[in-house]
Amino acid sequence: VFSVISSKTLPENLRLDAEYFQPKYLEFYGLIDNWDNLGDYIQPPINGDDIRKYDENGDTLYLRTGEFNLEGLHLDRVVKIHKPQDIKVNIKLRDVLFTRKGNYGKSAVVGNEIANAVISSEIMLLRTRDNRLNPYYLTAFLNTRFGQIQIERNIHGVSNFSITQDDVIRLKIKILPHIAKKVENLLA
Repeated sequence: VFSVISSKTLPENLRLDAEYFQPKYLEFYGLIDNWDNLGDYIQPPINGDDIRKYDENGDTLYLRTGEFNLEGLHLDRVVKIHKPQDIKVNIKLRDVLFTRKGNYGKSAVVGNEIANAVISSEIMLLRTRDNRLNPYYLTAFLNTRFGQIQIERNIHGVSNFSITQDDVIRLKIKILPHIAKKVENLLA
């Protein structure tokens, strides 16, 4: 008895876990199939720095995922560090910070109060490529159910969930310029 075995290379982003194919996701993605990929509007995401030595007399805020929730950034528990010379990520005003691990899927726009902060390795920097995507709109979108259901579908892990940079750039987004300006006026 002979059998023919065929092999095929699967796409790198193919998920084989049952959770990924739940009907609620398939139905949702059917609605947003023609939306743009977030990666078309942002530079490649960058993870922050892993710093474990905090100092209450430090000169720099060190942002961790615990400071984020769906309403934004809360600095009441933020720690301080002495800013190292060799940090990977220098955040700028209007950058978007996105939690990728643990308290994953939350975002906030960099404002004056955190412009010189350092972000932990559990946070990604999302920087828009140009003016086609307003950072306030991006943050509001990611924190809505449209963003959160995509993030929820793309998380990895068993006990410590996270989302990868590749997953983030594949998130679908609908740009609504007339709403984007209103969101910025409301949130800025």
